[in-house]
Amino acid sequence: MTPPKRKVAYGRVSTEEQAENQHAAEQQITRLLKEGIAPADVFFDVESGASQTRPEFTRLVKLVDAGEIEEIIATRWDRVARNLAVYQRLKEILQANDVKLRLLDQGEVDFDSAAGELSADMQALLAVHELRMLRERVQRGHAHRRSRKAPFGRPPWGYRSVDERLELDTCPFICLLSQRPTNYVPLANLPDGSPELITGISKADIAREAVDLLFQLRSPRAVLKALSEKYGVRRKSHVVKGTGKRQGIEDILRGA
Repeated sequence: MTPPKRKVAYGRVSTEEQAENQHAAEQQITRLLKEGIAPADVFFDVESGASQTRPEFTRLVKLVDAGEIEEIIATRWDRVARNLAVYQRLKEILQANDVKLRLLDQGEVDFDSAAGELSADMQALLAVHELRMLRERVQRGHAHRRSRKAPFGRPPWGYRSVDERLELDTCPFICLLSQRPTNYVPLANLPDGSPELITGISKADIAREAVDLLFQLRSPRAVLKALSEKYGVRRKSHVVKGTGKRQGIEDILRGA
């Protein structure tokens, strides 16, 4: 007996999106689940939409090609494909296997008529064009900052950007419990900048400590473990690029 075809969902955010907004993936997944999709049937990547090697997208395409999928739901075209080669390949596989594609923000994609296919082609082309425009803006921004010899992007760990120059971040921001004075309660209620504030450890101090530990332990994992044990910092659930379904996404789906 042939198993029934599945109704699934596909979502994607870029690594930059997820770094800037930790709820970006969660927000998109929530929308997809509201369409009646089971958490196990949500395929999600944290990759560029132009990438042709997205692990979950590749897995989904294989299932479509195997005749196991009936309908795919996504939020919009730029979540599915921002590369013409990827779009063309997907369109051919969907047409060959009679699979429906429904975009929550753009409606159901019609590949059965010339007008519907033209509309889909134009929407996909606009998604590709938007990516090209974004790349141009980023490149111009980088070129401008290089011409000014100014840093761009996030400052390296232990540094901060001041007047378009990098400098060590020596501002105290953490104090170990073992180092707190007996009168820490009234000190903790003082406003920022008070001279009586507890002398703490800066990001520059921790960065220097991490480098020293790396030379000593010869293992980034051991360094992270040592810093975690000393400062009591938990590692956040995160998405590791190119490893299939990742911890952060699985945690979101598990809680759905």
